[in-house]
Amino acid sequence: MIKYFISGFFLVSLGFSVDVNFSLETKYGKDKSNYKYSENILDISTFHDNISFYSQLEYSDPPLLGISQNSFNNMKPIVYIDYMTDFLNLKIGNISTLFGRGTSLNLSQDQNSDFDNTVNGIILEYFYSNFNFTLLKGGNKFYSRTNPTQNSPDRFVDNELNFLG
Repeated sequence: MIKYFISGFFLVSLGFSVDVNFSLETKYGKDKSNYKYSENILDISTFHDNISFYSQLEYSDPPLLGISQNSFNNMKPIVYIDYMTDFLNLKIGNISTLFGRGTSLNLSQDQNSDFDNTVNGIILEYFYSNFNFTLLKGGNKFYSRTNPTQNSPDRFVDNELNFLG
């Protein structure tokens, strides 16, 4: 399935002169307690005129931290499409953003610590003179651990975010 996805992107980039970038990060090893892990993270990004597309797929069985993602049924892909002009920015998909230097809103993902508080939704930013108007709507299920030494999260929270600035 992944081979067809990558081949399709390659053919589209040739046909429409679209810039496509691929990045693969692989981690594997064994720790002192003989816990073996294997993680593969594939980033695909493309850009054409004012539109950009980004996706991140992870295959990990078992991961260093977090829940195994070994089939399309339980994968949580990160995907977004972004449209930008001089006065408008529209982003649909997995939103990671920062407002007020992180004091108002800080949505980010860190693959190394298995931290992800991003939301799936839409963000619309309109720029007029020296003013920025922002509308953000989205939600996601957040995972956390009661003890930092655990490999898998044991707490789950459904969250919804509405932000106007």
